[in-house]
Amino acid sequence: ATLLLARHGDARPRQARPWLGVAMRSGPAGGVLVDVVIAKSPAANAGIQEEDILVSADGGDFDRPSDVVRHVGKSQPGDTVSMRIRRGGKERTVAVVIAAHPGKAVVFRRMHVGQQAYDPTGLVAVQGSVPAAMKDLAGEVVLVEFFASWCGNCRRMTPQLRDWHRDFGDKGLHLLGVTSDDVDTAKRIIRDWKIPFTVASDAQGETQKTYRVSAIPAMFLIGRKGVIREAAIGYDPSRRDATEDFIDTLLAEKAP
Repeated sequence: ATLLLARHGDARPRQARPWLGVAMRSGPAGGVLVDVVIAKSPAANAGIQEEDILVSADGGDFDRPSDVVRHVGKSQPGDTVSMRIRRGGKERTVAVVIAAHPGKAVVFRRMHVGQQAYDPTGLVAVQGSVPAAMKDLAGEVVLVEFFASWCGNCRRMTPQLRDWHRDFGDKGLHLLGVTSDDVDTAKRIIRDWKIPFTVASDAQGETQKTYRVSAIPAMFLIGRKGVIREAAIGYDPSRRDATEDFIDTLLAEKAP
């Protein structure tokens, strides 16, 4: 069904949100630096790469990421934006065909799946032994779950995680819970929620930033070779069976 937006007595179709598909920050010498290019995004399709500098588009200069957001926001899905980029000190123009935003869950998955698992930073062990680097868990299938005490969906997901720890732990699945709570609060949550697996406090948000987690719960499944094979945000009970099947698939793969 088409969503309608009532405004001043008129019913008008809600416009799809235009999407470029990059994460950005201000450049060191003007322009906007591309930190991440989302797979299968308009930016990726146009050949934009990480570390490129977005200089301008359609004659308008970029000084801050908000400039890019504002310019793309004036477009409609299907529009072509002529974007000037700088790479290796040389500038070129690329044609970017703007697309409709596919949704946060899709973007989150495209951002992470296929990437080498990121090393944790600044974690404090609350229960169990926390790896200093993901290579410490080489050969295992790892499930990293970001959660917090105030998150209702995180609490609803915990019984599911307990079951996976029970059913798959002896087969090679290592669960690591990363909470934004301080150590004392995390200890209470471990007791109240009956969490049996490894938990670490990320009170300064360093590992959450490394994993680019902006919403919780957030889950990463990492294969035996240390590559992120699945990434999901939110709690959707209907995904449980498919996730369990995928865990089985990952566990069946040979260790390197």
